[in-house]
Amino acid sequence: MNTPSAGSKYLIKALAASGAVTATPVRVMAILANATHADWLIELTNDADGSGTNILEVSGEAEGGQTFFDFTPLGGVWFPTKCYAAITDTGGNFFFWVDGIPA
Repeated sequence: MNTPSAGSKYLIKALAASGAVTATPVRVMAILANATHADWLIELTNDADGSGTNILEVSGEAEGGQTFFDFTPLGGVWFPTKCYAAITDTGGNFFFWVDGIPA
C-alpha cells in the first residue's frame, strides 16, 4: 500500500494483474482503471483468491482510456473479510483507494 499524496485521506493499492487489494476488512472508496489497449473487467470478491462472494464488478472498453469510479458518496463499498481483484485485461493498470487497515 502507498499513500498517494501528502494529506490524502485514503491509501492506494496499484495492480497490473489479479491480486489482493487487502488481506483485511476494508472499504473501497474509488477505483481508477487505466486500460487503453483492451476491454477490461474487474471483479472484486470478499476473499483472498477470487473464489468468494462477488461484491462488485466494473468494466470498460479500450476506447475509454482512463475510467474513474467514485464510491465516496455512498460511504465506500464494504468488504468485511478481505478484498481480491480478479482483473481481465491486457496491459492495464488499476488503482484502488481504500479506507481501512492496509495489508
